[in-house]
Amino acid sequence: MVMQPVLETLDIRISRGHDLAYEVELRLGEREFPAGALDPAVIAAVAEAGPGEAGARLFAAFVADERVRMAWNLAAALAPRRRIRLRIDDDAPELHTLPWEALRDVSPAAADREPAADRDTPFSRLIPWAQALPAALGERPVRVLSAVAAPSDLDSYHLPAIDRADEAHAIADAMALAPAGLVEHTALAGPCTLANLEAALEQGFHVLHLVAHGVVRRDGELALFLEKDDGSVDRVDATSFAAMLERLTRELRLAVLMVCSSAVRSPGDPRIGLAPRVLAAGVPAVLAMQDLMPVPAGRAFTRALYGELWSAGEVDRAANRARATLLTGEVRGSAVPVLYSALAGNRLFTAAAHARPAPVQSAQIQSAQIQSAQIPGAQMHPAPDRKSVV
Repeated sequence: MVMQPVLETLDIRISRGHDLAYEVELRLGEREFPAGALDPAVIAAVAEAGPGEAGARLFAAFVADERVRMAWNLAAALAPRRRIRLRIDDDAPELHTLPWEALRDVSPAAADREPAADRDTPFSRLIPWAQALPAALGERPVRVLSAVAAPSDLDSYHLPAIDRADEAHAIADAMALAPAGLVEHTALAGPCTLANLEAALEQGFHVLHLVAHGVVRRDGELALFLEKDDGSVDRVDATSFAAMLERLTRELRLAVLMVCSSAVRSPGDPRIGLAPRVLAAGVPAVLAMQDLMPVPAGRAFTRALYGELWSAGEVDRAANRARATLLTGEVRGSAVPVLYSALAGNRLFTAAAHARPAPVQSAQIQSAQIQSAQIPGAQMHPAPDRKSVV
């Protein structure tokens, strides 16, 4: 494991102000800067921007207030390498609809940098956490459960088919990047029912990697397309999925939801949406998608995410590295993944370890039965007549 330097943290908090504007507070470590404001017109301004310009327009609006701009620039000068945590208060849920992961500083001094894809500025959205935070994992192995929902009748819902075997192989490739003894990877053999997921997770996993289709309903909630016992579609709502997680013990530290629109939030209610419900169920870090995730982006992001995570142990650093990989490869979708986290230092596991002497082999779980197998994992495959997304 590569030890990374301890970074100062720039905390950004946005809440509803006393007037029409939002209040913006920035704090770098113990240094607190004067509060500024964010114009509510930012939402309309970003919505009118093209995909390539949304991040630059959002950044321009964010630093339009001189107090915010000075605080941002001073923080960058004092700590060029800094962890950035964005907290949006529950009284301003509509701000979660903005693509903060696309934020792009186009000023000459910044050289067109994107904080959420920069190695020097690991980026996450901070979520309030009333429970006692679990410590970073010190024991080995880190236990990962992957699950692929590939219902047989997706075409009835005008959704592209998911190839379970190909998805599994892609995930396995990403897990194989881990040093020997660090990770124990288990794949859920189909059908990917809610009950089978629960039975598997009860065995005590630290990471859940889920590949499935997701569709936002008219009420703003997400419908997850899992499977019934016969392999057909089971539309599971976010509330039921989160209730399943809440019934478990608290081993699960990170949920990676390779599910389109799984990070979509309601502009009127901070509790609505799959990601906030999973967080409320007791999972302290959730990496989810705020839009449709193209096939090439899903493949490249998954591999780069785990490659960095197994090296450094920090979830925000891994997410930044994965976004950078998409940008470098000119693969569309770099700003789609959103990391919500309450993990201290965004650290999943520590360098201290009680590693097993031999490499950990993959396994497959079907219902409550464990069978030996080699695992694999997460790609997305195109339908013949439409863009392929999960």
